[in-house]
Amino acid sequence: MEAIELLDHLRACGVSVLVDREELVLRPASKIPPNLLEEARQHKAAIVHELSQRYGDGVLPPFDRPPATEQELRRLMDYIADPATFDAWLDWAMKYTDPAETLRWKPRR
Repeated sequence: MEAIELLDHLRACGVSVLVDREELVLRPASKIPPNLLEEARQHKAAIVHELSQRYGDGVLPPFDRPPATEQELRRLMDYIADPATFDAWLDWAMKYTDPAETLRWKPRR
């Protein structure tokens, strides 16, 4: 599994991934599946490099909602600055359906 894939899996589990100096910080520890924890240990250097290079503060942008702060907006802008990353993000965004906006129509009887 590549670093960015692993980050996506951790994020889907509700785990935030930060870089503090050269250390990888995963929180909350209780949400980290054991298999992903082992993967994170094996790919620590690649994850630290990925976060440090692309996202100045070492945190991924929010993908499940619009950015709420200027810092989150900057993270998203950094993330989609790369053309290949932007294409992948745009593909995801075009397919994303907000569950709150899904309407179900039921005919009356």
